[in-house]
Amino acid sequence: MMSVKVPRITTSLLASLMVLANGISAHARQPLRADVPLPSSLPGLVSRRIQLDLARRLNVPVGNIMIGEATAQTWNDPCLGLARPNENCADGETKGWQVEVESWQQRWVYRSDRAARRLRLEPLPNSTDFNQRDFSAEMSQTLLQTVSQQVQQPIESLQILEVQAATWDGCLGIAEPDTVCTQEAIPGFRVLVNDGPKEGIGNLQRDSWPDYREFQREWVYHLNEDATQIVQNTTASDITGRVGSWFRRASAPPEELAPEVIFQIKVHDYLSEHIHISKLTADGTLSSERISLEPGNSAVSEVLSSSQISPEDAAAFERLLQQQNFPNLNQMEYSNEDQGFTREGFVTLIAPGVSVEYSAAEEDLPAGLRAIVEAWSGLGD
Repeated sequence: MMSVKVPRITTSLLASLMVLANGISAHARQPLRADVPLPSSLPGLVSRRIQLDLARRLNVPVGNIMIGEATAQTWNDPCLGLARPNENCADGETKGWQVEVESWQQRWVYRSDRAARRLRLEPLPNSTDFNQRDFSAEMSQTLLQTVSQQVQQPIESLQILEVQAATWDGCLGIAEPDTVCTQEAIPGFRVLVNDGPKEGIGNLQRDSWPDYREFQREWVYHLNEDATQIVQNTTASDITGRVGSWFRRASAPPEELAPEVIFQIKVHDYLSEHIHISKLTADGTLSSERISLEPGNSAVSEVLSSSQISPEDAAAFERLLQQQNFPNLNQMEYSNEDQGFTREGFVTLIAPGVSVEYSAAEEDLPAGLRAIVEAWSGLGD
């Protein structure tokens, strides 16, 4: 048999190798100094880790998460300036990134350290100092398990479209006729879930959506901050898949109604550059006016009509709003391809403390909203 000569490792060579290995190991363990500058652009590793994190929260493929603008930042602590309640954050600056990210119909903002080993979501829409808890991947899975059981769909077919922070009453914001809810303040979330396609969604934000979106069933859920209470908002959910649902953006304060007004409808007509406003007061007065939106001119209001129904009929319509759980539709939007949001205009329905918008054929709206629109159209006939 042919022998193979194995080189002999001397004691001095072994010692040299050990010194080299220990040096490499020590260098790997040594954190980067805070004064080392960041790269000029967002590293691919950071992008990937952010995409993976958001994909887990929303239950979507990583390819559906789009990285937007990234800005180098220096955070004032290792918690990236977003310390959670009772979280102890040591002093010391942390270099990292602020990154805008887009999913199907929501924009998110992440904060990270240099290599995205630490990630934090900036506060969600509607957040206050009271309800800034993070919507984690664990909370997402708890919610999706509940949705899966209730709507009889496998978890892998579900995805989360939007998440808002919310502050609920004792009924988690779900109004029911003849039900009294305690007025305690419960921090939590409002979440929009659908059973839509999982692949190839890409970046379909509101401005491009009407041309490309296919409709799926969508459900609105209310949950408290640790997901131990989860309730479906059946009034706001689109179980037919005929419209797209959105959470209204809180960019403007809700419209205040005069004390005597029990209901108002505004039709924003982009084609004629007018807004038509119709109101119903408690004494049964129905009035209509038109406001000019012509560019370069101040708004001009013109009274179109005024008529009277009985106070009993006005009270009956007000009861209908409660029977159809109109408060459950607050701050919702519905749109479909028949009347795209950015094309012809939209309709806003307003009652005290409640506002909902739609730009869709009436027959495609959720059942409760459709019943209200139909009843309004029949007033005074």
